[in-house]
Amino acid sequence: MREETTAVVGFESARAPTAELGRSSVTMQTPSDTISLFFQHLDAAEFEKLAALMAADGVWHRQGKALEGPDMVRQAMRERPKDLSTCHIVSNLVVDAADADHAEVSFYNTVFAHTGEAGEGPAPLDVPMAIYRFETSLVRVDGSWRFAKMAGRPMFRRR
Repeated sequence: MREETTAVVGFESARAPTAELGRSSVTMQTPSDTISLFFQHLDAAEFEKLAALMAADGVWHRQGKALEGPDMVRQAMRERPKDLSTCHIVSNLVVDAADADHAEVSFYNTVFAHTGEAGEGPAPLDVPMAIYRFETSLVRVDGSWRFAKMAGRPMFRRR
């Protein structure tokens, strides 16, 4: 086992010990990792994995609705258009830890979207659909970071 440490405001050790397993390692995620994983799962349509990142009583404020808990998140994701391809780019991420089990994270999210057949190769690229500023609260549950609250407000939107 080795200890990896990442400098994050308010964390003595942002990463837990890792166990070497052949060529790969198992690492508990940081609050920043949880944000990245959420949007990677969203873009890959891995909605079960996305919902698993919510705390049992976590709330995602999305498109004018408060999605409470993993089940409501799963239901909302089932209603997403099947031909929607997205890319969410997270930037300017700032983590402020209240304590070892609670963190506030703010970041920008630039959203690219395409509706239509995916076809071969990459989807057509247009200007970003929107840029959001997100404010999130995360809580550590059984050693992993989960969303307690997530809300974004548009800063820019394509006309």
